[in-house]
Amino acid sequence: MFFTLIEKKWHNEDHYDLILKKPDSFDFKPGQYLTVRFNYNGEILPRAFSISSSPTEDYIVFTIKKEGRVSGKLSEIKNGSEIETRGPFGLFTLDEDYKNIILIAGGTGVAPFRSMIRYILDNNLDINVKLFYSARTEKDLLFKEEFDKIKNEKFRFIPIATRDNNFNGYKGRIDLGFLKNNIENLSENLFYVCGPKGFVDYVKWILNELNVDSKKINVEKWN
Repeated sequence: MFFTLIEKKWHNEDHYDLILKKPDSFDFKPGQYLTVRFNYNGEILPRAFSISSSPTEDYIVFTIKKEGRVSGKLSEIKNGSEIETRGPFGLFTLDEDYKNIILIAGGTGVAPFRSMIRYILDNNLDINVKLFYSARTEKDLLFKEEFDKIKNEKFRFIPIATRDNNFNGYKGRIDLGFLKNNIENLSENLFYVCGPKGFVDYVKWILNELNVDSKKINVEKWN
């Protein structure tokens, strides 16, 4: 399937959104991803990108960090360009049967969570969501302005900066004590963790130490 680029939007010098026209026939679940087949000097390089837009929205969005050959070249494409994709894929999807959901993101791992959050709020689902989002500095907290604007009694947003002494919020890394002190009734929550492999493995270890049922921990990670 081919998607047409409508707009490219930069969050900062390292992260950008590709906003694509969504065909009427296309559907997906919040949390899924598409594989982009990018032609790089005659070589087809497939890359998986989580969809950061919600099925309730009229477009498809990839939120990408500019690093490596494919993400660098994708950042240069022009409006009107067509992008070949496969999918959607993935089982890292929103479970609407749970009333209390904890999302823990590192870096661009926030992308599938943005999809889930918008879907929950747009459909007025009876689900309580708490998002813990860790990035190096405040400018690296993607969608922060949007999350600050839409947070309410159903959606709580806890941003975390690991290397920003001027950040007006929690400074440091997510650790066992932080999660224990900031999550009520651990056993009543369903957990989703997404981000770089080291980040996800560490958070999963913390949740295991806090005796969270492994069946209630969903992870998505990359190298």
